[in-house]
Amino acid sequence: MDLIKKITILIAIATLALMSCGEDVSDEDCSTYSYLDCNTLEPDEADLILRFTISNNMSSIPFEIIEGTIEDGTTIIYDTAKTSEIIYIMPLNQYYTVKATYKNEVKTIFALDGVNMKARSTHKCDSVCWTLPKFELNLTLQ
Repeated sequence: MDLIKKITILIAIATLALMSCGEDVSDEDCSTYSYLDCNTLEPDEADLILRFTISNNMSSIPFEIIEGTIEDGTTIIYDTAKTSEIIYIMPLNQYYTVKATYKNEVKTIFALDGVNMKARSTHKCDSVCWTLPKFELNLTLQ
């Protein structure tokens, strides 16, 4: 294979690799693009927001945060919610499941929710910009 074909193939592979890493390739005018909205540092942690139902009958809700799924994960945090919202700062690139236990005199109800915490990247001109979606788990009673 001649040198020009090899270079063309390498450029095509590099372009596909760059495009597959992020959501899209920007067609911004790079000469006027403002990088103020571009976080070029890849985040390694983010807020995990947990929402609970707190009432007079159930003023404290025990819960556990599981790294992985409920079936094959490992419990990493045991805690008790006394407010309707709790925020934890958690490492990214991990799936988390939360199991809350609501008890009253008659019955026990489990609330489960899970999220895959990953940052998103977008290519802007010559940079990769990182954003964090909102990671919120709804453990409220319906």
